[in-house]
Amino acid sequence: MARSSTKLIKNVAVGARSSIAGDTVILNSVIGANCRIGANVRLENAYLFNGVVVGDNCVVQHAILGDGVELLADVRVKANCVVGNNVVVGPNIVLPEFTRLADPAAIDDGDSDEEEGGAEVRDIEVALVGTHGTGVRYVRDEEDDDSDDETQKIDVDKLPFGTRKKI
Repeated sequence: MARSSTKLIKNVAVGARSSIAGDTVILNSVIGANCRIGANVRLENAYLFNGVVVGDNCVVQHAILGDGVELLADVRVKANCVVGNNVVVGPNIVLPEFTRLADPAAIDDGDSDEEEGGAEVRDIEVALVGTHGTGVRYVRDEEDDDSDDETQKIDVDKLPFGTRKKI
């Protein structure tokens, strides 16, 4: 459900049981099921998977937010960012372009400290994800990289915006 002061502009899909607060602008974006979008938010060419929470006064442009991501108040996600499942960012953080964040529990890179029981733990960069953030910077292994480029641009125009797929 969207409030009357919310603007859904061109190619917007909103999943079941998602809510959008007032004074929010959404353009060319897909919002999964069970998402909560706060007040005074701008989503532009954004793809939000299921269960995403976007706090008040956030801006997400040309980015992908995985399942269960939470952006606390006043977070700005710049172009070509990918925020992996269950990552929390914020408050008051700007993610630079091309940032890749992952849930530390989902990464096993051999460079992290080993916790009891064999689980890998990485240090959280508070300057990157905020004082309440839980994500860690994801850097692909060179041997997993098929391209010669250090960065890869996400072509959000090729994402299924405007399709009539059921979310």
